[in-house]
Amino acid sequence: MIKVLYFGRVADAVGAREQRFNAPAGGCTVAALKALVALDESERYASLNLPWVRSSVDQRLGGDDAWVAEDSEVAFFSPYSGG
Repeated sequence: MIKVLYFGRVADAVGAREQRFNAPAGGCTVAALKALVALDESERYASLNLPWVRSSVDQRLGGDDAWVAEDSEVAFFSPYSGG
């Protein structure tokens, strides 16, 4: 199960702070995860593909080609998210 976290403007656009998704067997890329997430409600999740959205996998910054294991935590956020 992949834990997906949303912060800042991304959370506002998506309307959620956290979700969980079943991972494809063996894992996937962040890009594939975005496509999986968008299957729920593509219009709300379109913001994940905006150029300013950043992502991290297990608290390591990465891009769309970063690998997501079956038990990873993935976060999507704006570059100016506070904490």
